[in-house]
Amino acid sequence: MALVTSLFHDAGYIREFGDRQHRNGAEFTFIMSPAAPVFLARFLPSIGMENWVPVSTRIVHFTG
Repeated sequence: MALVTSLFHDAGYIREFGDRQHRNGAEFTFIMSPAAPVFLARFLPSIGMENWVPVSTRIVHFTG
C-alpha cells in the first residue's frame, strides 16, 4: 500500500475531464491540492482495494 500511495502522491494534480475552470493540471501546483485522497477513495474500490481507502487516504494526505 505504501507503493500505491506513493505512486498516487501527485494524483491531485490530474485535471478532471469535466473541469472547465482550469486549463491544465499544472495550475494546481500553486496550491496544495486535496484531490489526491479523493482520487484514491474513488479509484481503490474500482480495483478491489476498498478496504485500503481509510489508510491510503490518510497516508497520502501527510505526503503534502
